Parts: sequence; structure tokens; C-alpha cells
Amino acid sequence: MDKYRFLSEEWFAAVREVRDSTDHESLSTIDDGAAFNIRIRVGGPEELVWLHFADGTFHRGRRDDCDTEVRIQRDVAYSLLVDGDFSAATKAFMAGKIDIRGDLTQLMAFAMGDGGGVGAAADDVQDRIRAFTI
Repeated sequence: MDKYRFLSEEWFAAVREVRDSTDHESLSTIDDGAAFNIRIRVGGPEELVWLHFADGTFHRGRRDDCDTEVRIQRDVAYSLLVDGDFSAATKAFMAGKIDIRGDLTQLMAFAMGDGGGVGAAADDVQDRIRAFTI
């Protein structure tokens, strides 16, 4: 199996393939329109990658109509998006390593929905992403 560097163009393409081959209804537990941007610092101050969460899943790029922005470091993003370790986000938030701007209820809806997925289908997606990520 090919391996892709986290947040690289190739990694995003592989994630998109996994997402497109998965029944979103079996994953999404959020139906209230939760949407927020995520700014990931991958190096220096100008080395940023943007994601957004909407429609029960993550997408590449920044969404202009989101009122909420989460600013995190690469290691926290890796724990969340690759390892599926949502406790890492809680720990990072408590340690002041996550900066949230805007409507906190959007993130609460996401957290209450277990990050957009539960059960075997979500576990399978997480395992598939973890398998090709370096």
C-alpha cells in the first residue's frame, strides 16, 4: 500500500477516495448544520493548511460562510484526523494549544456527534486513513 505524508496533496486525494467510497449516512451523526473552519499550522507562521467541517465530514479548504474557526498545530490535527483521538483535542484545548474563534456551539455539536461518525463504518474509515498516512 502506498503511504502519503499527512496533509500533502496525495494524502488529500487518498482521503477523498475513502470518503467517496463510503456511505455518508452510515457515518454522519450530525444533522444540525454544524460547520467550522480549521487552520492547521504545519511549520512556520505562514505555513498553514485549511480544512472545514460541513455536511457531517471534513473538506479541504476554507469556507467563507463559517462563523467558527479552530486554530491547531499539526500534531493535534494528526491525532484527530488520523488517529481519531478526540481526547487529544480536549487535552490540547485545556493546555491552551487550541484557539477557537467564533461560535463555540458549532464545535459542541461536532463533539456531541462523536466527531461525525460512530460504529463500525467510522472505525473502518479511520483504519483506512491511518493505513496510508505517514
